[in-house]
Amino acid sequence: IRSPEVKHFFALHPFTGELSLLRSLDYESFPEQEASITFLVEAFDIYGTMPPGIATVTVIVKDMNDYPPVFSKRIYKGMVAPDAVKGTPITTVYAEDADPPV
Repeated sequence: IRSPEVKHFFALHPFTGELSLLRSLDYESFPEQEASITFLVEAFDIYGTMPPGIATVTVIVKDMNDYPPVFSKRIYKGMVAPDAVKGTPITTVYAEDADPPV
């Protein structure tokens, strides 16, 4: 990994090329609409006879549902007549969470 600012997030295995995460990435910690990290990686010929190869890697950080829903009331009550037909509305239950829409 050539970009020093991301070395504390990722490790690149020198022989397999496997990129792994060293610590959690929090979607909410990124600026809005920019939940990704882009950096450079470099590969060398083991004999040192060829110039190194350089590639750009972009890791997109997905949001997760990390806020539980909260109801607008703790108790909901409704009444229904004994002769109510199927589909008769009784009450409305409302909940929302702080996660942004997907």
